[in-house]
Amino acid sequence: MILQHIKKRITLNFSTELVYALSLFVLLLVSFAVIVCKLGGDSPNVKTVSVYIVYLVSVVSITRLLKMVLNLFSPKLSSVYEIVVHVCVYVLSVVSIFLIVFFNTMFDYGVMQLINGTNGTECIEFLQTYVLTLPSLLGFFLFALFLTAEIFVRRWIRLRGKTPSALYLVIFIALSIPFAFYVKAFSGSAKGNFDFVNRTSEKLLTYDPIFAIQNTYLQFNAMSGISKVVADNQRNLTATCDDEEPTNIVLVIGESFNKYHSQLYGYVNATNPLLAKLQQDSSLFVFTDAVATYNRTATAIQNMMSTVAYTDTTDWYNGPLFPSIFRAAGYNVNFISNSFALSGLTTYYRSEAFYLCDGVVSKQIFNYQNSHVTKYDHELIDNYRQVRNDLEKESNLVIFQLMGQHVDASKRFPPEFGKFSVSDIKRPKLTEAEKQYIANYDNATYYNDKVINDIIEMYSGTSSVVVYLSDHGDEVYDVRNKVGRSYNVSASEKEILHCQIDVPMVVYVSPKFKEKHPDKVEKIKSAVDKKFTADGLPHMLLDLGSVSTPFYDEKQDVLSEKYSKNRRVLDGLDYDKIMGDGKFGISYGF
Repeated sequence: MILQHIKKRITLNFSTELVYALSLFVLLLVSFAVIVCKLGGDSPNVKTVSVYIVYLVSVVSITRLLKMVLNLFSPKLSSVYEIVVHVCVYVLSVVSIFLIVFFNTMFDYGVMQLINGTNGTECIEFLQTYVLTLPSLLGFFLFALFLTAEIFVRRWIRLRGKTPSALYLVIFIALSIPFAFYVKAFSGSAKGNFDFVNRTSEKLLTYDPIFAIQNTYLQFNAMSGISKVVADNQRNLTATCDDEEPTNIVLVIGESFNKYHSQLYGYVNATNPLLAKLQQDSSLFVFTDAVATYNRTATAIQNMMSTVAYTDTTDWYNGPLFPSIFRAAGYNVNFISNSFALSGLTTYYRSEAFYLCDGVVSKQIFNYQNSHVTKYDHELIDNYRQVRNDLEKESNLVIFQLMGQHVDASKRFPPEFGKFSVSDIKRPKLTEAEKQYIANYDNATYYNDKVINDIIEMYSGTSSVVVYLSDHGDEVYDVRNKVGRSYNVSASEKEILHCQIDVPMVVYVSPKFKEKHPDKVEKIKSAVDKKFTADGLPHMLLDLGSVSTPFYDEKQDVLSEKYSKNRRVLDGLDYDKIMGDGKFGISYGF
């Protein structure tokens, strides 16, 4: 009886469904050839979108083949399966194409980590900046046409009982053409997208969204083990302080600071007047060639905190974090963050910088960590100033992490700091809205100048060093039609790398520190033009704080005569080989 039922199903449905699925495979090959060879030639934009159309249709085709098998046994269950899978496939696929067009990445573990490490405010700002915009909404509309066409073709098969292959070709190629032009018009980095596809096309199935979800689950499970390793590596550390005089080492970690929007690095607008004055007074030293290890906050801070260098053969969490070493040397260590506060965090899976939010690990690293964030950075500083006398001891390591110029820049400064307007942005090729975004970014930078100066003033009367370093850079319509950052930037995109990886770095020394440590001040002066990478920060700070420990590496310390950071590998790219020896200046070609 069962065999007769299956045989009947095969006779009625199998041949039609099989022809349908195979036709889709033929269609995607033909449409790919037509789009690439006839419309786009060697255009990276067109090739990129063609690959992802192939990706989408392949997933849909495989779904149809699975439905065929299930339909042999239970048509009702097959229908439910078809609806659920189609919804999941189309949602995940539209997310993947959105990510590749705007951020040069696929839906993978890294993206899931970013989502998991984002708070509600950041989600709203992301939606406003990237999703609820004309380019994104137009892309979603074009994608919906694919779904509509697929439903139409399925109904045609059911009504006619045959497979109109010619109709497939017309419909899907017709829809592919506007997709190609869409990517050409709105993709921030067509060349970067194409290079990314070339690097991953051979293993495209491993970048399938469903695989990404499974991989993310496995990675999250692994995080619990890493958390224990981080905690264990902060115990029983050997360190001493060789300075008998009380000293404050202050680290200020910025956010999304494009150094080419700072007047300290030649920007046309006066965005850092207070820091510029300190530089003129020889109290502030500006490092000219500092770079981040990543263009993502969590991973950048991992390498900024760990004594393990990015190029070492072991992972970052296998070495102690520099705050723990300072604490072992007798320093009081406080962490004041406008991002990684303790309050409201229920899991250490929150992001790749989870250890900063984990209560157990935090207690091992810091003497104090704030529990609430604030709307503006100066409020965070004011809150700490009120309790500073109760929290600080003789010698202190104090780490401030700011929101800085994080997207959306218009929300990063109070109205009274709205110094720049559209008229101050002399970029005739930009729209008024784009000019306004740049003005907002410059205003956030201008406000950030005040925040950093307030921190400096807080410690100017003591023997103190204040080091400012941004976690990464950002794009602000500098060389292309894009704001924010994109991942998997290719080696051929030098200007984009400069905007996203180059970071501002300054060191302030107080009068008392100058008097007590003239040798260290001279070392800072001689280091400002050296090649610096953020993963060398722990060793520089240990030197400034006169901390002796087996974990200090003078070859990683930019202040040391034995410093040997001549080759910088960042996010898998040989940065100095890519950039060469030439000086960089934004051409503002966009």
